[in-house]
Amino acid sequence: MSAHSKRSIEMRTWFVILIAACIFFGLGGVYSLLTSTHQWGIAAAGIMVAYIFLIAYVGIQVARFGLIKSANFGALVGLFLAAFYLAGELIVAGLIEQVSIWQWYGGRWNDGYELFGAGSFAIKGFLWAVAYSLRILLILFVLPTAMLSEGERQFCELCKSSTTKTRWKSVVKSFDPAVLVGVSDLRSLMMLGGGSGGERGVWLRVRTCKCASLGELTVDQYKIEAEQRGDTIMKDSPISPIGLCRLVEWVRATDGSAELPGSDLDLEQFGANRQMFDLPLKPAGNEWESLHRWNGSGMGMEWGCDTEYTRAMRVLVGKGDFRAIEESLAMAEDINDIACIYEAGADWYDPQDWIGLWCDEQPGSSVAHTVAGINHVKRAWLERGGGWTPKHVPEFMGLLNLAMESFDRATAIDPENATAHAWKIYAGKGLGQEDERVRLYFDAATRSHPDFHAAHWMYFDYLTAKWYGSEEQCIGFAREVLKNRAAGSAALGVVAYAHFEIARERMEKDKKAGFMGYLNQPEVRSDIVRANDLAFTDHRMSMVTPRVRAFFAYMLWQLGETQGAKAHMEIIGKTTPWDPFSASVFFLSKETYTKARKACGL
Repeated sequence: MSAHSKRSIEMRTWFVILIAACIFFGLGGVYSLLTSTHQWGIAAAGIMVAYIFLIAYVGIQVARFGLIKSANFGALVGLFLAAFYLAGELIVAGLIEQVSIWQWYGGRWNDGYELFGAGSFAIKGFLWAVAYSLRILLILFVLPTAMLSEGERQFCELCKSSTTKTRWKSVVKSFDPAVLVGVSDLRSLMMLGGGSGGERGVWLRVRTCKCASLGELTVDQYKIEAEQRGDTIMKDSPISPIGLCRLVEWVRATDGSAELPGSDLDLEQFGANRQMFDLPLKPAGNEWESLHRWNGSGMGMEWGCDTEYTRAMRVLVGKGDFRAIEESLAMAEDINDIACIYEAGADWYDPQDWIGLWCDEQPGSSVAHTVAGINHVKRAWLERGGGWTPKHVPEFMGLLNLAMESFDRATAIDPENATAHAWKIYAGKGLGQEDERVRLYFDAATRSHPDFHAAHWMYFDYLTAKWYGSEEQCIGFAREVLKNRAAGSAALGVVAYAHFEIARERMEKDKKAGFMGYLNQPEVRSDIVRANDLAFTDHRMSMVTPRVRAFFAYMLWQLGETQGAKAHMEIIGKTTPWDPFSASVFFLSKETYTKARKACGL
């Protein structure tokens, strides 16, 4: 998905909810009274339906922003909404009847509801509890209903619409059935050559949002003689505008009689008439601001933030405009800015058709193969999952091998491509390569760029005890960096990272004193304070500066070095998305940035 695309709903979602509401009304006043918390009769049904739509709206918005990534979390959100509803009704009932919650429950249990006037059948006791429980379960049902009926549509923030508008249908002839078996994506489709007199064709359908920045492609086999569609080859596969342009060119070249898109689908805005990405490569203030990246993979380099610059670049790149990456790199001079641009251009949750097209069109581009390699790494870790027990191991290893092939191509074309050398470290970690080989990747990445933060972070991570190293190797590398790096280097952040990692491991063994017991050792304290002073003496500001600053601020705060921590926090401002202040470090969730600021007098 692009920087402006998130999941959205199809009209069928609202249709399902509308049917549910009509059924609810159809059950009539009896059901309303059975499940009512107050004696408002049929009005309870209206309240219920309104809340159904509210829950559906919340579910849709949560889905659009990619916040529900598992069924468990979806159920948790539903449970919260049900509890919120229950509390609201009890408060209203208490205000109207002016009784306590327990008195209210007791009255319903003992007296219940007389459905048809005085002396008629009363719903009370266990029957009332069951009816009320069914109502709560109906609320819980609404959220998964919205999620399940949502489908895989994308949502464009530019035109505020989903990819539900059919913009182009066409049949392309003719192919031998055997060649269609190997078609699995846009690239393999466009490798087909038509006109062979075969008995099959392909039926294409493209849906887009209103501005055509996002699209989805469906491809079915087409039986020419019977003039009917056959098996589905691709189903609602995301297609970028650049991919769509290439698809139109392929259709035109393959089958001159095939129908082409109408004039309402303007593809020139993504082709010859595109505007160059020339946003100045400098922060709005004195330092780059870190902005959470909602639609990235969340994997690889522990990176989840953009700057205002990379966020703007990703809007174009998400449309398949890979030239924005090249234009950004042309303006960057600092190796850490260059690495951040590469990572931002390659970090996508879903496969991107434009990456393969770029590599095909520019096989001699080291930049293209580097972006492809980083994307393979991130997709590999998505397949594996973030836990200790790996999932989908064959897919994981396969993608990492593809990544290494891409990096090898990139460095063969440009031996000075430090970013490609650095990402070999991360791919090598997943492939289980030995330290001697991985160290060569690190040396190649830092030979001309000793301040290269990403290379240092990835090699430090490789050396941790949870991967292929030990505490001694991890700290040895950190002290090597402290000894050899010049003042102002962002690479000195690895000293803080290494000591934090080991302190966290000590905490797992001793919950109460392990973390601070390690940090308070004189040599550890000295390392952190010296590294901070050296890193921010004549510091060379780059896009990684906010991360390095946040980490040192945290470590100094924990050590009681409040003046040093305060100096960082004054620059950071009131919030930061970076670990270890962010909520992703669950065992330190109480140690919030707000608490740290207060402790430092801010």
